[in-house]
Amino acid sequence: MELNVNDSRLLNEPTRDTVLAIISELGAGEFAILIRDDDYFVQTRCNDDETWSLEYRDGSAEKHFGADPENTTRENARTVFAAFFDGSNIASLLPWGFADLSATEPEEGEVEYNGIIMDAEWPAQIEAAQGITSVSIAGLLYERVPFGSERNMQTKGLANCGDCGTLPQQLHVPDCDVEQCPKCFQQWLSCNCQR
Repeated sequence: MELNVNDSRLLNEPTRDTVLAIISELGAGEFAILIRDDDYFVQTRCNDDETWSLEYRDGSAEKHFGADPENTTRENARTVFAAFFDGSNIASLLPWGFADLSATEPEEGEVEYNGIIMDAEWPAQIEAAQGITSVSIAGLLYERVPFGSERNMQTKGLANCGDCGTLPQQLHVPDCDVEQCPKCFQQWLSCNCQR
């Protein structure tokens, strides 16, 4: 079992307590997906309006269900994730309906790129970032750390960077929250190496 947190951390074989703690800590705009395999998972997102999106897939896209965000709470998400982790039947826990998967189509001003939907102007930023292969820190050149090669971060196995949308082994868009400093391997935006 794997737990994907905001497409920036991938936890292999998380404990039940870890899963529940992460659901308890999700803030607005953040999400978590607990995955048994590609077609068996449960996912939740803390929406900006403090409602909770909660969905699960039970074997195929035709068995993809969602709960009404207006009537779903963080505690509902914790209960469903705990039951899924335990291998219990979650169908009876909430009034589920078929999830509308058509919402994954790009809207006006958006495109699908690298397998995800993003602002139509963002792919150019990703492509431009690939040409910035090194950075100068205190007069020395360092090779930038591509997505999926971060140290002490569980990004291996994720399909995209949760912040800038790059694929594994692509370089992050400058100012990405996930990019590591190539000198100290802390968060590039917050470390002291470039100051």
